[in-house]
Amino acid sequence: MRLLFVLAAIPICCNCLGNICAITNLPDMVDPRNTNCTTLIVDGARPEIAHHPLLFEKLRTALEIRRLTLFNSDLKTLVDSPTIRIESNGVLELANNRYLETLPIFTFDDGSSLEFNIRGNPRINTNQLIDECHKKHCTPSALANIQEPFTCPLEEPLYRVCKVISDDIDLTEFDGRLSMLDQLEVLVGTLSLKGSNATSFPKLKNLVLLKQPKKGPVLIIEDNPKLSSLEALYNLEIRLRKGERPDNAISIGNNPNLCIDEDASTVPFVIKYLSRVPICEGKDETNEAAFYSSAEIILFIVITDFL
Repeated sequence: MRLLFVLAAIPICCNCLGNICAITNLPDMVDPRNTNCTTLIVDGARPEIAHHPLLFEKLRTALEIRRLTLFNSDLKTLVDSPTIRIESNGVLELANNRYLETLPIFTFDDGSSLEFNIRGNPRINTNQLIDECHKKHCTPSALANIQEPFTCPLEEPLYRVCKVISDDIDLTEFDGRLSMLDQLEVLVGTLSLKGSNATSFPKLKNLVLLKQPKKGPVLIIEDNPKLSSLEALYNLEIRLRKGERPDNAISIGNNPNLCIDEDASTVPFVIKYLSRVPICEGKDETNEAAFYSSAEIILFIVITDFL
């Protein structure tokens, strides 16, 4: 019993046999104390660190993350270990790492204290981290800051592997250059057409899905004086955040010529999302005079009065 009591009194230290490496400036990269790192505090937002030839050697042995920021690096993988733990109050920021493709399995005890900024990494699969966040109660803002798997930011020229873009797109800015978006299949963000001279909503060749990453409309159609058709949207799927209402998914206003053809009024997309857009007026047999020219109307009235 005494032996058991003595063992129980010994504090447990996860890092006693490891090495906490703090790399926040260039001299830290060559500091001999920063070798065989097991716990990381790394500021890779600094270009001289993100592109340093020794960076992966510092990261590869890590088992824990206290704070890891990595922007615009050329790394393909983060660490050698298949699993890495994020400490309480930990921060993980991975942004615009074009070649990063292999992530470890992330584990943590309580997600409510964690911060994430993961975006613009077109080759990484974030599903495991997102699932872990749901299980361990990450905050909504932390979850919103984790990119969808294999997503890119919107940039010119668009990176050739990008089929999923996590960004907002205003189609007015792509007037005459719409082919740049031909490879786009999924947009995680807001699609807008504002202040254009378009008569029809532009057709994006391969776009099939709009996903709403945050509160607010996922589709904005405003201030287009000549716009008369939204047919390009009818086969589009919209995936809303949990609890969001379809009538709040689209913001439409000040498009004086816009209406829905009567034969499209039963299209599921129209019923679900475009109920506030008026149906185009068709020929009405009870009011045929409305479809005559002004001269024909006058003649019709004169003949009627004469008879």
